[in-house]
Amino acid sequence: MSRLLAVFWIWLVAASWSAAHVVTQLYGEWEQPEGAPWKMAVQFEAGFADPAVRNDPMAPAPDRQWLVNQGEAGWERLRMESERYLRECLIIREAGKEIPWRVEFIDFKTIPPDFIKLLTDGAYLRMIVTPVNPPSGAVTLDWQGGENRPTFVLKVEGADGGYLTFNPGTSQILGEDAPPVSRALWTSFRQGFEHVVPEGWDHVVFVMG
Repeated sequence: MSRLLAVFWIWLVAASWSAAHVVTQLYGEWEQPEGAPWKMAVQFEAGFADPAVRNDPMAPAPDRQWLVNQGEAGWERLRMESERYLRECLIIREAGKEIPWRVEFIDFKTIPPDFIKLLTDGAYLRMIVTPVNPPSGAVTLDWQGGENRPTFVLKVEGADGGYLTFNPGTSQILGEDAPPVSRALWTSFRQGFEHVVPEGWDHVVFVMG
């Protein structure tokens, strides 16, 4: 009986903490087929589309059901704010000149929206970014600095399955050099470790439960 009671209390503590921590990364995948313009798929964590959540590092991350329950008015607000925030974070240039780009939200091609389902049960909006006027050469991605700005992890085709990690205030030229895979893997490992120890003991308690 005492063992069962202890397990219950561990589960109760874990449940009260399990929704904490907004993710600290946004993810993208860069595609540039030969002879075709580039496009970039972005998996945008919905917490960054809500200023109240985005500006509070300890605010609980919304889950997928929260996103489903937003309805048409809420989805419109989230689409507008997520695009606005992505444009605030990301500037793409060719030869020093800023390239205009458009955003498409692919989840809303169906009714009801087809939001991605993940094991983490997180709330994500899927975006496709394409250039308005396709550039002719290499481009530079600038990830702007700012308070509580997430890092941006980008998968790049044709680079041995490599990833680029954009910390706030950094940039990278695409189309010339292979991306530094080790840097992305180390950054992801470090942030994952810090999310659990010492910032995320709720996850440890949850596993114990």
